[in-house]
Amino acid sequence: MVIEACKQANAVEFIDRFPKKYDTEVGIHGIKLSGGQKQRIAIARSIIADPKILILDEATSSVDPKNERMVQSALDKVSKGRTTILIAHRLSTVQNADNIVVLDSGNVVESGTHHELLARPQGAYKKLIDAQSLLLGEDPELGTSINSVPGLCIPAGSVFFALIMGTFTFLGDLDAFVRQGYHWSTAYLILAVVALACRFLMTWMFRVLSYKAGNCYRREYFHNIVGQRISFFDKEGNTAGALTSNTSYDPLAIQDLLGMTIGFAIVSVVTLVGSCVLSLVLGWKLAIVCICSVVPLLVIAGYARVKIEMGFVKDTMNIFGDSAAFAAEAVGAYRTVSSLVMEEDIRSRYADMLNGHVKRILKRTLYSSILYSASESLTILATALCFWYGGELMAKGEYGMFQFFIVYMTVIQGSEASGTFFGLTPNVATAIKSIKRMFKLREGHPNPGDEMDGDPRGGCEIEFQNVSFGYPGRGSLLYEGLNLKIERGQFAAIVGASGCGKSTLIGILERFYDVDTGKVLIDGKDITTFDMESYRNCLSLVSQEPVLYRAIGTLSYNVKLGTPDDKPESSLIAIIGYNTMCGSKGVGLSGGQKQRVAIARALIRDPKLLLLDEATASLDTESEKIVQKAFENAAEGRTMVVVAHRLSTIQKADVIFVLDDGKIVEQGDHASLVKKRGVYWQMVGILPSGGLTLLHI
Repeated sequence: MVIEACKQANAVEFIDRFPKKYDTEVGIHGIKLSGGQKQRIAIARSIIADPKILILDEATSSVDPKNERMVQSALDKVSKGRTTILIAHRLSTVQNADNIVVLDSGNVVESGTHHELLARPQGAYKKLIDAQSLLLGEDPELGTSINSVPGLCIPAGSVFFALIMGTFTFLGDLDAFVRQGYHWSTAYLILAVVALACRFLMTWMFRVLSYKAGNCYRREYFHNIVGQRISFFDKEGNTAGALTSNTSYDPLAIQDLLGMTIGFAIVSVVTLVGSCVLSLVLGWKLAIVCICSVVPLLVIAGYARVKIEMGFVKDTMNIFGDSAAFAAEAVGAYRTVSSLVMEEDIRSRYADMLNGHVKRILKRTLYSSILYSASESLTILATALCFWYGGELMAKGEYGMFQFFIVYMTVIQGSEASGTFFGLTPNVATAIKSIKRMFKLREGHPNPGDEMDGDPRGGCEIEFQNVSFGYPGRGSLLYEGLNLKIERGQFAAIVGASGCGKSTLIGILERFYDVDTGKVLIDGKDITTFDMESYRNCLSLVSQEPVLYRAIGTLSYNVKLGTPDDKPESSLIAIIGYNTMCGSKGVGLSGGQKQRVAIARALIRDPKLLLLDEATASLDTESEKIVQKAFENAAEGRTMVVVAHRLSTIQKADVIFVLDDGKIVEQGDHASLVKKRGVYWQMVGILPSGGLTLLHI
């Protein structure tokens, strides 16, 4: 039934060209289909309904002349055997009607067939026909279809149009008249073939360019984000949700710009320039008046619209970035949201964020709409001006019909091309903002430096010299004139109250942040002079909240992350040995299990400097003893810096630094610090048995 209906609607010819044929997705509102294709699908839908009365309300109004003929042919087939009521502005579509009713101010003024109504010289239908230029005094049987060619061939089409109009006004020898019609129709046919070739090449080239560029920019965008310093992610607007949204949105916007958007823009500019040049050559008086009065207004309106659209895009990205970050945070904390029964509150807050965005952009949208309508309506102004002044010149005998129609067609088509160009401003504005964000990401990459010796034997010497540091945007300094030194191969521990800057010290050693003043030296060399990748390959970090990745998802994959490919598989098996799936963010493992996988990942890298930031915080006592033994073994022959709250884990440290309010207030080994009865002693209670108990900090 569907296939038969599509055959009657002349839809089979394009459906068969689709790879999936009748299973082809049409997209939202049929966006993947042209106007004529959508119209024929709608006709097929009406055929399946098999109605007794078929009502067609401007069924061909949204299609071009070529598709109009195909749609009209389909409508003629559908109309057979049923009552059909056709409402039309294009009178060429009603010529085969059994009865044509002409309405005026709600009243029937005429009715009859096409030929009957044409026989009335002063009839309303005859006037409508004349107004649409279906007849210009010629025999109606010799009517010729005149279609302007869009795109790059518009100026040439304007010349042919003017010459054909001149042919139609010739009422002498009928044979000569027909020959002229054939001649210029052939010229139009050749122009159509040229336009087809140009359009095909343009579409193909820009499509290929857009897809390749889009793929390239997606890779670069993600590469640039991953390569940013940690301080980049601390800035407002660089949340995980916003960056994830931008990673998808920005390359797509640039891809659209480099695709048909720029193709249409080039066509519009070439059409406008070509039309202006042609009209100036063949009718400079009328051309100057039309061009100088209309084109500047178009440019001004278009430029203003671009500026408004760019501001609109910026506001939209800011607001939607915030809402995306909020949504990502809520989804990421789904267990917390569920446990607190916050679903309704989360939905309400998200809706409020979106509603607030809509209210803020209404004013900007109003301005944009006014300028868009102004740029579009200037085409009508150009038409009125062209007819008025052109009529004056023709009345004086300075211009003939040929010159008038040349200038008229070129100026009008050029104005429409400009309207098309400025209609692309939202795409251009969006792409410009995306390009700016991409350039900003490029600027944030650390500069390459010297290679660092990766030999882990003996570890490395670490020294902080008068270091001052404060987190970006916080205003106050966390460290001010900090000095400490860790000898080569030492097991160093950093302790202190929460918020005193212990983990920050680890972050500085990892070069997540660079210090504001002072220097951090590794083996006597400033760490900022090392190449970032080379430097971090010599370090391993186990943080308090380990992250396991789902990309492949196995434990062995997560252990091998960042490990050289030539690492023997046997060493991996010795550490872990299983291909157990760990799930997204390690959801399939307990906290202690995830921590041990992260520790294995750090140890297998065989680092020169091992950094542990509360690495045993989530382990039970038994597991902690096992891991602690592994760390003590790993510390041999390398430098190890440990941040700890559990003081039992750092008793055997070679040196313990006690931090308080960003300053080193004590340092020494466990025994010497206990004897001092200072800050460290206050953190440790001495029991009669000689054991240690931890006081709450």
